[in-house]
Amino acid sequence: MFNIRIDEHLHKKFKDYCYHNNIQMTDVVIGCIQNVVDGNEKAKLRQKEKMPDYDPLAAIRSQYD
Repeated sequence: MFNIRIDEHLHKKFKDYCYHNNIQMTDVVIGCIQNVVDGNEKAKLRQKEKMPDYDPLAAIRSQYD
């Protein structure tokens, strides 16, 4: 299971890209991760955003234990 926080506009662009290229979003993400792990691509660091002082997933986190 993998949860990431992504800007809603970037998510929409990503979803549209995948739709128009007939590819699943999961396949793109896993492919990117695999390329970085294999050393074929260098990870791009994003500008850090301020994280909330609370855990927004606290209510569901225990369901994966």
